[in-house]
This record gives sequence, structure tokens and C-alpha cells, in this order.
Amino acid sequence: MAGVRFLATWAVLGIVPFTLMACGPASDARSARQRARAAAANPFPSRDSLTKLAGEPLKPIPVQPVASAPAWNVVIDTSDAASPAEARFAEIASKADAKLTYTKELRCVARELARFQAEHGALPNERLKRFMVGACGVTDPGVGALTQLVTLPSDGSDDQALAEWQRVASVPPELKSNAVGVWMARNNTRVSIVVAFAPSGHNMEVSPVDASGAFTVQGTVPPGTEYAIGLVNQQQGVANCEADATTPAPLFAFHCKMHPADQTAWVAVATRAEGRLLMRSRGLGLARRDASAPLSFVASTRTPRPVTSPQDLQSAVLDGINQARVAAKLNRVSLASTQTATNERLAPHFFVAYQKNDVQTTELVGLGLLAGWDVDGTIKRGNLFTAMLTGTTDANDWLDYALEAPMGRLTMLAADARQIAIGVPAPGSVGGLGAIVTSYDMFTSNDHRGDAAVVFSQIQNARAKRGLPPPTRIEGIPALTAYAQLVNEGKRDAEEALDGAMVAVRDHAQRSVRGWVVSSNQLEAVPLPPELLAPGPLEIAVEVTHHKDEGAAWGSYVVFLVTTSISAPTSTPTIQATSLRTTKTF
Repeated sequence: MAGVRFLATWAVLGIVPFTLMACGPASDARSARQRARAAAANPFPSRDSLTKLAGEPLKPIPVQPVASAPAWNVVIDTSDAASPAEARFAEIASKADAKLTYTKELRCVARELARFQAEHGALPNERLKRFMVGACGVTDPGVGALTQLVTLPSDGSDDQALAEWQRVASVPPELKSNAVGVWMARNNTRVSIVVAFAPSGHNMEVSPVDASGAFTVQGTVPPGTEYAIGLVNQQQGVANCEADATTPAPLFAFHCKMHPADQTAWVAVATRAEGRLLMRSRGLGLARRDASAPLSFVASTRTPRPVTSPQDLQSAVLDGINQARVAAKLNRVSLASTQTATNERLAPHFFVAYQKNDVQTTELVGLGLLAGWDVDGTIKRGNLFTAMLTGTTDANDWLDYALEAPMGRLTMLAADARQIAIGVPAPGSVGGLGAIVTSYDMFTSNDHRGDAAVVFSQIQNARAKRGLPPPTRIEGIPALTAYAQLVNEGKRDAEEALDGAMVAVRDHAQRSVRGWVVSSNQLEAVPLPPELLAPGPLEIAVEVTHHKDEGAAWGSYVVFLVTTSISAPTSTPTIQATSLRTTKTF
């Protein structure tokens, strides 16, 4: 067709933005000596490796043209029929033996992107793209798109355009064996053809929402997954979904609840691989109270806050986070200034590495910043979130985008967060407004009586679920507290302190005792020795402190658990100490 030329190559882009998160590491049931021997397995990179990376030169990332709109209505079509463009593309794929599958959800994504590009001359920004994907029922964070945008002669027909496109189009290698959807949209003489694609087999599903606002998210986690988390937005906050303990791995199921006032809610699932610290998004979906109701995106109407420097965006993000925290009745967070400078030096390296799909560098930066080497105080645990928004210089756009994501709220609205660091690349260096936000929960007190009560409650609940009699807590042993304090002060190894603690409990109860010491950053996830869940009565002393090993980035809880035999007191009570690898009796 004269006057129009489709290219044999596509413009390839990602739709759902990269999301990297982290929270506290897994609990560790080893002794302090064993942890020291395992120092080589420390997940955090050294300061020197981060300093070296920060000094490496970088090439700026080109700016991608995008458009915004004050509102957008997503067309929901339940038909399984292929579009004319998809039918022609299927012929091309069949000849290439591309082994594609076609879904109505990805067809919906392709339709919305093509409609927008035909109307505005560019694809939508990341926030609107995310809405389109979620509204179409796609949950895969790896969804992407191939696009072509051309201008037709005024007398050109749709069939002529499709025939010319089919003549030159091909299936790129990265598309083979994927799920796809294809659409062509036209606005006067402007024509957009989009192929939306995602890996085949992704099966995170969001169930219909019942009258109470409850729904289920289910799917499959990758091999080697150690931990999974489900989160759902509730009004301006975020809530954990309850994991279904009866669902066997590698399957997962989370039971979530919408806020009564919410008509839609973003829900996210992230996983952490065994032995790793960083979590990666495995699915992002949009729960809908009424599946038949129209879905409309409406942009924020608040006053813009344009920024021209990293410091401008840092200040605006900090202000916006604290405003959101106050609205959610949470404490304000303070800026960790020195750590923020570190985040700023490394942020451009992170975003450039992401653009190159350099997983090694993105993990190095993510872990290095999560370590918080330059945070004042002893870190209990931390969270990390990254986001990039193109086509704007308005800090409020970035905040709207980041705080709409459940994983963004997990980091920026964490209830226990006390300090925050915000790394922003220089304008123009990474193609948009980008920021790496790390938040930190700190050990602020040596009084852990409340923490010991949390652990004891965990033991109570675990036994109750198994129909076992409730445990009896042994209290009133000052020596046990004293030994824990020695560990806190670095004057006694935790394993040595356990020996002394067991002697104190033995002398108090005049019975044989057995003890464990457990290290954890999450009291709610302390691994309980199976002996505590054995049939029969249980008497137990629980003591908690915290300690930071020399050279470590974070501190951790140190939990002492000492049980007594239920038999009558003897003249020669024994002591048995158990850790993950060693058992000793004396």
C-alpha cells in the first residue's frame, strides 16, 4: 500500500515495571559459634564492593516517549474470538513454528495499549500501563509488548494496513513459546499494532470477591522457593493475606480481604528463593468487588511538585511518605542521611543494570543498600523497594505510582520502620524519575519482656493447633535474664550463655533441663524445636535479647528456650543443650 511502511522489526518494551523487595532474613537456629563459622555465607556485600561499583562509569539511559491521560476507561470484552490482527499474526507464527498460545486477557492488554497509542501517539506511562494490565486480568509481572505505530494515507483501509503489516512482520526470538494477544487500533490515519506477551504457564489467579470482600489468590511458586508473601491494599494501607497451610508446595494459596469501602484492590505475591534475602514479584492482580462494573483510571488531581535534582525528589518522597504514614496513623520516619548518600551513588548503577537485565548487579546493589552499612544504630530488619516512572518531572506522580503498589507500601508504610534512605539518580541519567527506597526497623530497647511473651504465645498457638495441652511458663529466674544481657553486651557467646541459663533453670526447678538458642530477625517466625510440640505437658522458660555480631550489617533476636522434665525432682538433674547441629549433655 503506497504511503505506509511497516518495519520488519518491532519496538520491544516491558509493561509491568521491575520490582525488587526485601524483608528480614530467615530465622537461624544455629549457635553463635556456628553463625561465626558461616560468616562466608553472609548475604550482604561488603562496603568495598559497593564503593568499587559506585565508581564505575555509566552511559545514560535514553528517555522513552510516553503519554499521560487524566482518565482512561478499559473496555472489558469476554469474547474468546481472535481479533483480525491476531488471526493474521497466528498465520505468521504458525509458519515460524513459534508455538504461541493466545489469551483473551493479553488480547485485552494489546487492545488497550493500541487504543491509547493510536489516540496519543505514544504508549501510556507506567502507572496507567499497570492499571490496564490489571484491569484486563493479567497477573504476570513479566508481561511485555511489541509495538508498531504508522500513519496511513487518508484513503487507506484497515484490511490494507493489516495485509501490508502481515507481509513484513515476523516473530522475534524472545516471543517464541509465549502467551500472546494481538490488536490493531486506528485513530484517523494513525495506526497502532500491539502484541502483548507473557511467559506461558503463569497461573496466579485472583478469585471472585464474595459479599464480605474475601477472595483467594493461588498459583505456583518457582522451584527452590523458601518463603512467599501475599499483600492486599486496604484503603491507604496494606495488609497481609493469610497463607493457606493446607496447600502443598510448589502451589500457594492466600486468603485476602478487601476493605469494606474499596471497590478494587491491588494484590501482590512475592517470593524469596532458598538461602536468599531479596524477594521478587511473582504476581500483581486487581481484585474487583463487582466484576461487571466498568473499570476507570483517574489520575491524581493534587498540585504538581516538579523536581530538578536528586535532592528535590528525595525531599518530596520523604514528605509524601510521612504524609501517607500520618494518614495511616503510623509514626513518621526520619531520613538516614549518610545511608541516603550511599543509595544515591548506587541508584543509577541499579537502574542501568536493570535495563541490561544484569541480575548480578541489581542484586549486588539491592543487598548492599538493604544492609544499611551507613545507618546509625542496630538494624532489626529492613525493606527495599524500587520504582522508575518515565514521562514526568512531578514527584507526586512517582509517589502515586509507588504508593499504589502493595510492595511499595510494605516498604514505605512499614509499621515498625524508624529510618528511611532514598537513593535518586541524577535527572536524565536513567530515563525518568527513579528511586530506591530502603526502610529500617531498629532495635531501640534492651527490654525484651514483651518479645519473650510473643515467643511464648507462638508456642501456645502451635500446641493448640495440634490439640496439645497449653505450656506452663517458668518465670522468676533473674540469672536467666542476666545471661541474656551478657550476650546483648557482647560479653558472652550465645551458646555459652545457654549453658549458664540451663544451670539457672535446673537449680530453680531441681529437674533435668534441655535448652535451645535461636537467632531470628522475626519473632513471629522463630523456628520452634519439634520437641516443644511433642505430646504431653510442657514447662518452659523463654528469654529474649538482641545482639549484633562483629562485622555484621544487622542485629538479630537471640531467643533462649529451656524446658524441664516433668518427672519428680532428682538428686542429679541433667542438662542437655541442643542447637541445629550439636547436642551435648553434662
